[in-house]
Amino acid sequence: MLSLVISTLAFLVASYFMKRWADDNDIPKGMTRSISIIVLALALSYGVAWGWTSWRPSRALRFRSVLLDLKDHLDLDRDVEG
Repeated sequence: MLSLVISTLAFLVASYFMKRWADDNDIPKGMTRSISIIVLALALSYGVAWGWTSWRPSRALRFRSVLLDLKDHLDLDRDVEG
């Protein structure tokens, strides 16, 4: 439920700033501009919602432990002999 609220806020903020950017750059109002803004804002809000729900501190800690295990397994701290 929280991701729905966050993605909605992201959509509203993104569409607002994209409209301002289009106005500042004298892009004429029309169907193409409106659809472009909607599609880009929708893609951004989807990415924010996906990133919010997929990232968890437990996953980050698990990834860190996997990297440390890999480092120990490969013995990356050893000196290279010439």
